[in-house]
Amino acid sequence: LLDLYKKSNSSIYNINKGYINLINISKIKLINKAINLTEKFESFLDIGASNHEFSELLINKGFSKGHAVEIIPTSSLKNFSKETSNFFLFEGLIQDFDETHFFDFVLMSEVFEHIPINDIGLVIKKLESLTKKNSIVFISTPDPIFCGPATRSDIYFEKSQYGHYKHYLKDEIVKYFKNFDLVIYEKIEGKLEVKFNDKLISFRRRTKNLPFSLKKLLNKILFPIQLMIIKWGKSKNNNRTQVLVFKRK
Repeated sequence: LLDLYKKSNSSIYNINKGYINLINISKIKLINKAINLTEKFESFLDIGASNHEFSELLINKGFSKGHAVEIIPTSSLKNFSKETSNFFLFEGLIQDFDETHFFDFVLMSEVFEHIPINDIGLVIKKLESLTKKNSIVFISTPDPIFCGPATRSDIYFEKSQYGHYKHYLKDEIVKYFKNFDLVIYEKIEGKLEVKFNDKLISFRRRTKNLPFSLKKLLNKILFPIQLMIIKWGKSKNNNRTQVLVFKRK
């Protein structure tokens, strides 16, 4: 999956266009482990598909077909849906997704924090109805220990429509799933190391007015440094995003 990401035209990975997104690279490695737990590569569901980046990778990975759920689809996501015969887009909330199909793999990348507490049960019940035995559900969400509460976020739901409602602790999320047939799969559970990435983003913002050739050179110099950070950065207090993988009983 990571090789597909590197070969893609994504501006997030292309070193000629911008910095390398450590969060996505680390996340893709964990997604790859998770999808290898699935029994079949027939279908996936990408909840909160954003710009279709992960959906495209999953299609290219070999899934027969994919669906995406997005409240406010980007033009990029809409175009990808129109141009890809085995990919289908639903515009709205996952609670209103009326598909009766069972999915082998469900991706919720940076979505759980947008769910109001009173709606969590409805969302998990929907996930249960859309999965079958041994289906995998992958969840990544901000770690409140590193990020702080959602109230401090620039996209807190009271400031931004459909913004972050709460940054949930891992144990909170597991507890919400307790009464459903989706259980935490401990072997894949992990966190993403991203502190250096935040500093890099800040640096890049300060250099955005530099000539393109100079930015390209800086990105090429930073690229191997970032890869080393991914490989060796293991600080327990260096996690902005936490990952949980659930398996359907």
